[in-house]
Amino acid sequence: MKLSNVHSIVVTGVGALSAASGNANEFAEHALSGKSEIALHDDVYPGQSVWAGKAVGSALDLRLPFAQSPLPVDRTAHLAAVAVEDAIADAGLDLSRLDPERIGLFLGTSHGGRSQLDQFVANGAEINQNNAHSVLGVGAHAYQTAWLAHWYGVMGPVMTFSTACSSGGLAIVAAMETLLAGDIDLAIAGGADAFSKLTHAGFRALGAAADGPCVPFSERVGMTLGEGAGILVLERKQDGQRRRARLRTELLGYGCSWDAHHLTAPEPNGNGMQRSMAMAVAAAPSLQPVDIDYINAHATGTKANDIAETLAIKNLFGERPPPVSATKSITGHTLGASPVLGLVATIAASEQGRLPPTANFSHPRSGCDLDYVPAKSRQQAIKYFLANSTAFGGVNCSLVGKRPDWEEPSKPIPEVRPTIPPAIGISGIGVISPLGLSVAEFRENLLAGISAVTTVNGEPDYRSAVVSGFNCRKFVPGINPRRVDRSTQFAAAATKQALDDAGLGLKHGARIGLVVATCRGAIHSYERYLESVKGECWERASAMYFPNLVMSSVGGNITAALGIKGVASTVVGSTGVGLQALINGIYLLQSNSDMDAVVVVAADELTPFLVRMRQAQNPAAADTIFSEGAVALVLERRPDLATRGGGSYASLAGYGMGHDASALANHGKNNGQTRSRIVGKALARAAVEGASVDLRYSLGAPDVFRSEDGKQGSAESLSLFDSMGMPEAAADLFAVAAASLSLRYQETYPVAGQQVADTDGEAGRSIREVLVDGASELGTHAAAVLRAEREVQ
Repeated sequence: MKLSNVHSIVVTGVGALSAASGNANEFAEHALSGKSEIALHDDVYPGQSVWAGKAVGSALDLRLPFAQSPLPVDRTAHLAAVAVEDAIADAGLDLSRLDPERIGLFLGTSHGGRSQLDQFVANGAEINQNNAHSVLGVGAHAYQTAWLAHWYGVMGPVMTFSTACSSGGLAIVAAMETLLAGDIDLAIAGGADAFSKLTHAGFRALGAAADGPCVPFSERVGMTLGEGAGILVLERKQDGQRRRARLRTELLGYGCSWDAHHLTAPEPNGNGMQRSMAMAVAAAPSLQPVDIDYINAHATGTKANDIAETLAIKNLFGERPPPVSATKSITGHTLGASPVLGLVATIAASEQGRLPPTANFSHPRSGCDLDYVPAKSRQQAIKYFLANSTAFGGVNCSLVGKRPDWEEPSKPIPEVRPTIPPAIGISGIGVISPLGLSVAEFRENLLAGISAVTTVNGEPDYRSAVVSGFNCRKFVPGINPRRVDRSTQFAAAATKQALDDAGLGLKHGARIGLVVATCRGAIHSYERYLESVKGECWERASAMYFPNLVMSSVGGNITAALGIKGVASTVVGSTGVGLQALINGIYLLQSNSDMDAVVVVAADELTPFLVRMRQAQNPAAADTIFSEGAVALVLERRPDLATRGGGSYASLAGYGMGHDASALANHGKNNGQTRSRIVGKALARAAVEGASVDLRYSLGAPDVFRSEDGKQGSAESLSLFDSMGMPEAAADLFAVAAASLSLRYQETYPVAGQQVADTDGEAGRSIREVLVDGASELGTHAAAVLRAEREVQ
């Protein structure tokens, strides 16, 4: 991602909360002085003490008004809210005076509302209506972000990212991209995670926990779990200058990558992290590795991570690497918050000209031979810096920034319109579904009006559509079905199909990115892990199933099997998250010229545990059709497609995202105004009037929609619901796949059992544009307009 000077992103507000820091100023003081916040706590497990970075006392101010929210609040959302409040105040903003539709919210969290699962286990792990809502609702990753959006009235894009310990970094990446696209004027972005027994027990089962405060790169090996939140206020540079904001730092670019190696262990030579850092440095205009003055390392304290990151730095920077230090020696490992807290510490270091130390550092560990700023801060000017994060699943993220040069505007700063990026086409589709295990079968059954819906356990009020006859080894021999959940198996098979369909294969994995959309992740592993600790038997936590609890395990297993090493992301949400991931993939492809393609895949899995939970959560849901499967789409720039002689099903002509901040308070009911607004944005971007749309696939949408000019649309409204139910994450991407097939083959698919397919076009009418839109009970909305290629096949 290369930014021009006029389009660069600035940080105008910082907020932080950690074990002993209630705001960013306190946190900066501790980070720069080397004051460790890690302590012994005897309130985690009965009869034993553990080392942890838990927020206590004034660091977690329960007197703030959102502590009395009428809506349930998990500790993770509470931590985030404290940091958001801090960042907004630091930016000198009054959100009530800003247009809420032009504000975006982007949160990274590794484990979401995990304290709800802690409580579920403490209550005996028995499923009932109350704990089903806590686990599936309040405990959901995206609920944390939706609650914040509700509290602050955010109506622009609201997105949740979960790539374990790099989650907060990728949330910042998405915020930067959305600002640069001109979709918003202000972004609130960062990461948050609360301490959890489930999480701590898992790391302890893996043998990763340190017997004392963690000291990355030094003699004591192991990590110490912490908790906290880090939040940034981001703006385009010219906007920050125009309002004469204090520019805390300037973000010049980013790099992100998949290791394609192992779910829990980094690539031994640090190649994935090296690619991420190299991408970030290359993104900054005229910057070279030698210009970097300081690196805030991911540095968990584990042997494999610290050595791999050391090697990555040495391989990129050669004989004169810059000083490196570890914020986790101060805070412990705050998971999804850690990339942002590291960046907050780096911003303070740049402003004060002081290198943050690695606290309690004594002697370097074997294989760790860099300058880790041992134990004590020292003076040094920091103009350019890198902030690294890496995670389970092999997801790496590096942010490159600089100390801003204050430029007092001598004349009014003009508005700068974002440049128009190259058009994006869908060049490959992969499908594993109740309607078939290939695109051909999926299309054939759509044409025939087949329904795959059956009853669940013979109960007429609950119906499902399940994938049958699936054998992952037929599609991806490198996947071991005994070690990988079915949702990941579905996703891997769909991804391989899509790449083959696009004619790309697997030869150039470093130039192919992967974006995953999921709601529940590897739900089977959740079930088995919860069984292992039932009765609060934390010492029996399963080391086999724990790594799959992170949402990035889906992508990590796919990339390890297929060798995909390009840009990385995992978007988490509820129904409609697939469209959000699609838009995220578009941005990543448009901004990273070294990527040839980005695969966007969404996957869902039905398990008895999930079905029982959802039945308990909503006993009256007689119209519910549980479903599963995966769909993958290959995105390529149309000029690149033309160069290599490839074809596409359709082009992505327009898209839009936004949020209904009232949805949570209205029990998941979305208002029609938000739906119309987001559809209008997608139509406007595609330069299409509502009346010109030929077909519409909508997830629970009203029949009437309007473009931004107010003209009413009258397109035929279609749905896959009666054919294959509602897979949570994948529903809207299945609709995109069906729309793409309609555009390529000029055919309309009937509602299952109700009508005959139109394969010749209605009275000779061609299908030129198809609208796909959806919304979730959390308030997220997204829409996309697909356009037929000029040559109809």
